[in-house]
Amino acid sequence: MTGARVTRMTLVAARLFVGLVFVYAGVGKILDPRAFAAQVENYRLLPQVLVAFTAVSLPWAEVLAGGLLLLGRAVRPAALTCLFLEVVFLLAVGAAVARGLNIECGCFAGSHSLVGLKHLAEDFVLLVLTAWLYVRS
Repeated sequence: MTGARVTRMTLVAARLFVGLVFVYAGVGKILDPRAFAAQVENYRLLPQVLVAFTAVSLPWAEVLAGGLLLLGRAVRPAALTCLFLEVVFLLAVGAAVARGLNIECGCFAGSHSLVGLKHLAEDFVLLVLTAWLYVRS
């Protein structure tokens, strides 16, 4: 196999992986917007007026961007959207960890995982993958 082919295959695998993560995460939040709104509120980063807006709009952005990555359509804009979301997630989780908040991540519906260094590492890996997708697409 040539190096170019391996790189292409790796890009496709990364695109599918990131797309699946974002679609899965977004769909769960769309199905239970009240629970997600409570998790957004627990971070204590947004004024109350923005909590509901964020809880409703953010999951749709995740599903749309992730779906485009899965379909291989508008890959650069979709990767940029995922990249932006990952920066937001890293900042939110980092702020929660730094403030010692004992709250659920809110990353995936039904997951009761508390914010911590594990989530920072996962978000960092997704950030690197989406940045690579954006640059290479």
